[in-house]
Amino acid sequence: MSFSEIKLAFSFVFSDKKYILLEILFFALLFVFYLFLLPSTYTGGIIGLVSLRFLNFKLGFFAFFFALFLSLILSFFIFSLNRKQKLNSGFQKTFFGTLLPSLLCCSPLLPLIFGIFAGIFPSFLFVSGFIQGFLATYETEIYLLLLIFLAYSFVKITKQILNLKRGVCG
Repeated sequence: MSFSEIKLAFSFVFSDKKYILLEILFFALLFVFYLFLLPSTYTGGIIGLVSLRFLNFKLGFFAFFFALFLSLILSFFIFSLNRKQKLNSGFQKTFFGTLLPSLLCCSPLLPLIFGIFAGIFPSFLFVSGFIQGFLATYETEIYLLLLIFLAYSFVKITKQILNLKRGVCG
């Protein structure tokens, strides 16, 4: 995927100011959430002001990019659903007539599921015992893998947005 295609998808989605506001809101909430969540691996799973004492550049970096990718995925997903419902306005009276086709045709649901999985997975880092030790040992590598999942999900949903702009499904 080229930079110009990403730029085209951004201009398509964010031409409506409500999606800009939605993106800002999602990003702000998710960024604050991750700033508290990621350092909680060093506090025994306690999420709160105490976890901010353990915030460092690495965790801030991951918090920023987790929030950025996940908020973009969510904004693009909502845009995609709304756009498809407008295209299928004759069927808006039933769930099966609007929401189900929107989820199945050019499905933005799969990238959203991947994105949410990758975005929520860090919260599992406070399980105890051997698993916690393994996750703490390979924390950076796991976060990088999750970031790759989020980037992949973003690319997939961006392709769906471009297909929607072109009026094609697939």
